Amino acid sequence: MVICFGTQRVSLNIKPLCTLITTAFLFVCMGCMDPNEYKPEDPPQKIDPPEGPSALLPVQDALFRSEYYCQVMLDWTEVDGAQAYEFQVDTDSNFTYSYPWQGYYPPTIYSAVCFPPITTYYFRVRAYSDEWTWYTDWSDIVRFHVMPVEDDTIFH
Repeated sequence: MVICFGTQRVSLNIKPLCTLITTAFLFVCMGCMDPNEYKPEDPPQKIDPPEGPSALLPVQDALFRSEYYCQVMLDWTEVDGAQAYEFQVDTDSNFTYSYPWQGYYPPTIYSAVCFPPITTYYFRVRAYSDEWTWYTDWSDIVRFHVMPVEDDTIFH
């Protein structure tokens, strides 16, 4: 479009202006939400964790014999909705020398290598899900012993 002002000619391109007006009109007429007014949905509310797992193996005060090291199966009950389990094995009942190991769902069993012999170990486990506010409580602590093989031990 060309507009004349006296001796001055001014050339205007009104196509971008028409596009802008048309777009605004469509938003108003079609009831579209202004992008600046968008609010995301509330995040899902986390729930309290259920009761924690119970240790199944080893049984309390189990005795394992080994010359150098011992492989001990750790087993616990499954917790509905759990995505991961954390467990600790330590030589101190306060678990001051160990960091939790994490195993991802679904395993509820782990083979731990314990050494040296002549040691008492302690084991506990808990579960986690990102739908919960925190981990479950730790299971009851299980104590087990690894002792050296005696001279008169016979293996079959």
